[in-house]
Amino acid sequence: MVAEPKPKPFITRELFDLVRSLEGVIHKPSSLPQDLKDMKRWLKVEQNNNGKWKKPFWYEGDEKQVTWSQLETSQRDLYTVLDQEPLNKAGFWAKDQLCVIDIDDVIDPNTLSLKEPKIIDLITEMRFTVYLSSSGTGLHIPFLLPERLLFPDVPSKNLNYRETEGGTGQFLGGDYASFVAFTGVAVPPYDVAELKVITPAEWDYIRK
Repeated sequence: MVAEPKPKPFITRELFDLVRSLEGVIHKPSSLPQDLKDMKRWLKVEQNNNGKWKKPFWYEGDEKQVTWSQLETSQRDLYTVLDQEPLNKAGFWAKDQLCVIDIDDVIDPNTLSLKEPKIIDLITEMRFTVYLSSSGTGLHIPFLLPERLLFPDVPSKNLNYRETEGGTGQFLGGDYASFVAFTGVAVPPYDVAELKVITPAEWDYIRK
């Protein structure tokens, strides 16, 4: 009986362990795309009630603020936020032109292989930069919409980027504003320091 070949890892064990140890810290912020660092979309992050580093907050002067209604006026550039307490911890607000494809539970934590083969089609077709989420098993794929595509026919929030069992990915940004607990840990070979501006043809690909 011929043994089945072992699944090929999508990430290394070192990357998996690294991203799970960050606790809200942005990994190597200097390696992020400059336009993403400069965008005034960044907020502080702290643990939520489930102990996960996914809850945004910010400062007005020295006072910590958590009121969601003030989010639009409280975002700063990355380095301003990283210098606030607790140091080096941040995430960003995806809205309007800044978008993210957020895909949960697509990496097997034991084999580190990609459980959903359709993801490879997406990231190779679009030539995206791909980042690990804090769980080590999900992916964040940030990109920019051209201004002329800012509010046209946006996709639904739930995207069908999987054929295996489990929830779909989600489109965050545009009209679906959301806080992204970002790690900064990019996945080779999809680790080019570029915040991709998608073309109309690529926008159609995402919408379908």
